[in-house]
Amino acid sequence: MDTQALVVGAGPTGLVVASELRRRGVCCRIIESSAQPSDKSKALSIHARTLELFDMMGLVDAFLEIGWKSHAFVVFNRKTPIVRMTFGELEDPFESQT
Repeated sequence: MDTQALVVGAGPTGLVVASELRRRGVCCRIIESSAQPSDKSKALSIHARTLELFDMMGLVDAFLEIGWKSHAFVVFNRKTPIVRMTFGELEDPFESQT
């Protein structure tokens, strides 16, 4: 297989780029400087725009099926809540599904 594209980085962005290239028939190679996968979380949530992109990729149904919908979040400073945000105001095509 001839490599047509080189993807640098096997994090979330690199893997999505490589997946989309392959979906479009482009042979690619992924290189990563880390010898082992990270043991750290890279994300707390998936936002509405990400769901829209997943929909274009044909992946959204799997995420909606197993995901948990958050309606709001609170930011604390030690034990004192300092900000509360809700998501109800977002124009989200997945609002009724998530």
